[in-house]
Amino acid sequence: NDRELNIKGKEFWKKTIIKKGAKLGIGVKVVAGVTIGEGAKIGAGAVVVNDIPAGDDWWIGVPAKKLIK
Repeated sequence: NDRELNIKGKEFWKKTIIKKGAKLGIGVKVVAGVTIGEGAKIGAGAVVVNDIPAGDDWWIGVPAKKLIK
């Protein structure tokens, strides 16, 4: 499991960070260890598997990809 690191019997979970002003639609799934930047918008039902940079862009789909306007 890539979301968990076990060292000498201790479990360490990767932190998921959602920064100020980020907006997530209903049903969004975010994998552990991902950072969603300030102001990013994630569309409903998207699955975020990589870091999302800050900005006023929409990210949609499975896996989430930047919406090209």
